[in-house]
Amino acid sequence: MRRIFFVPIFLLAWAAAAEDVPTLLAGFLENDLQLKKYSITEEKKSLALKSAKVSNGVIVELSTGTMKIQSSSDRTKITVTPQASVEVPALNGLKVEGSVPVVVEDGKKEYRNGSVVASAEIVGNSRKKRQVALMEAERALLEARRDVRDRALSAEKDFYSGLKTLYKYAVEVLDARENLYDDSIDLRVLAAQGYSKTSAAYRQKNLKVESDRRNVREKQRILERETQLFAKKCGIDFRRIDDGEGQGDRPEAGDNAFDAAIAFLPGEIPDAVEANIFKFDKSQFSKIEKAKWNALMADLKRRASGDLTLRANAGYVFSDSFLAKDDSSATSDAVTGGISLSWRGIEASAGVGVPNGKDVLNGSDGGKDFNPYYTLSLTVRPTDFLTGAIDRRQDELDVQLEQIELSTAEDDYDTEVLSATSSFHDLKWNERSYAEEFKTYDALEADMARWLRQGSVTESDWLSAKNNKEKSRINILINRIEQQIFSDEIRLLFVDAEEK
Repeated sequence: MRRIFFVPIFLLAWAAAAEDVPTLLAGFLENDLQLKKYSITEEKKSLALKSAKVSNGVIVELSTGTMKIQSSSDRTKITVTPQASVEVPALNGLKVEGSVPVVVEDGKKEYRNGSVVASAEIVGNSRKKRQVALMEAERALLEARRDVRDRALSAEKDFYSGLKTLYKYAVEVLDARENLYDDSIDLRVLAAQGYSKTSAAYRQKNLKVESDRRNVREKQRILERETQLFAKKCGIDFRRIDDGEGQGDRPEAGDNAFDAAIAFLPGEIPDAVEANIFKFDKSQFSKIEKAKWNALMADLKRRASGDLTLRANAGYVFSDSFLAKDDSSATSDAVTGGISLSWRGIEASAGVGVPNGKDVLNGSDGGKDFNPYYTLSLTVRPTDFLTGAIDRRQDELDVQLEQIELSTAEDDYDTEVLSATSSFHDLKWNERSYAEEFKTYDALEADMARWLRQGSVTESDWLSAKNNKEKSRINILINRIEQQIFSDEIRLLFVDAEEK
C-alpha cells in the first residue's frame, strides 16, 4: 500500500511517479565512485596475491652470464658463464645453483670452476618469511573485499540519510503551509468583521500572510533542490517543472515543481532487517579482529627475523682450479660439502672439498692426488650485538603495546554494546509512539472531516488535523529509515556482516 502526503490531489501523481526504494538504492550504489574504487582495488589485491604465490613458490632463474669476446688476426677468444638456479622456499629454503664457465679459444673448449651446489636450512627462517609474505598478501585481499562490503554498507547508510533529510524537508513544508493557512483564515476573519484593507490590523495580518507564503516557497525550493541532487546521485534525471504562482490561499495549489518533488519520494519504506549486536561474534568486532591480526603478524615477523640461521650445502665442482698442478694446467673435479652459521653479527662457515681424480668436462685425467682441502670463513660485526639488544627490548615493548591495543578494542566493544542497546530501545519506542500517534490523528482527521461537513468545526481545524496526520505518517517513514541506518551501523562494526 502506497502512502500519500498532503491532500488527495497528489495521490495520482504519487502512484504514477514515485520511485521505490530498491530502485533508488541500486542507482545510488551504482553511481558511488568510492565503491567503484574499492572494487578495482580488490581486483588489484587479487592479482597481487597470485603474484606472491608465484614469487614464493618455485623460483627458477636462468642466465647466460657476462659474455666476453676478443678477436684478432691470429686468434679468437670467447668466455661465457651460463648459470641456473632453482629455489623452493617452502622446503627449508632449498636452493640448487649451477654454473659452467666456458673458454673457447681457437675452436678449443676449456671448462674451469664449474659447479652444482644444493643448500638448505637446518635452522632458519625461510619458511616463516614465506608464510608471512603469503599471509600478508591474503590479508590485503581480505581487507580489500571488506572495504568493498563496508563501502556498500556506508553508501546504503548515506542513501537512507539523504532520504531521511528529504522527508524532514517535507515536514518543514507542511509546518509552513499550516502557518500560512492559519494566518490566511485570520485575515478573512478580519475582512468579515469589517476591517478595511487600509486598516493597521488588516495590513499587519496581510504582511504576516505574505511572509508565510514566502516561507512556504523557500521551504519548497529547498526540498526541490535537494531532491534534484539526490535523484542525480541515484542516476535519475529529475527535471524541474516551472512553478505556478499559486491560486488563492490554498497552500497545496500552484507549485508544480514542489508537487513533482513530493511525488518522486518513495511512498513506503521497507521494514528494516533488525541487526542485533548480541547476535554477532565478539571476535569479529572489527577493532578486536584487527588487534588480534596485528599481534599475530608482529609475532610471526619477530620469529621470522630470528637471530640464528644454520645452513648446509653439498655440491660438485668441475675443474676446480685450486687443485691445478704447479707444472701444468691439469686439474680435477671435486665433491664439496659445508655448513654456515649466522648469529647476532657472527657469520662463520666451514667446508671441505674432496678431489675425485677426474676432469669430466675437459675429458682429461685429473691426477691421482686425492687429498681433501678445507675452507673456513669468519665475519664479526660488533655493532650487531648492540643493536640486537635494542631490538629485543623494542620487541618486548611492542608486545605490551599489542596487548593494550587488544584491551582498548575490547573496551570499545563494550561501549558499542551499551550504545547500540540504548539506540535500539529508543527506535522501538519511537516506532510504537509514532504508530499510536498516527492512529490518533487518522481518527481525528476523519472526525474533523465529518464535523466540517456538519458545520461543527472550521476548515482550519480540519486542515490542522490533516497536517498532523501527514506529519505522523512521515515520522513513521523516518523511523523506518532510522532503523535501516541503525542496522547498517551495527554491521559496519563487524568484519563479518553475517549474524550467528
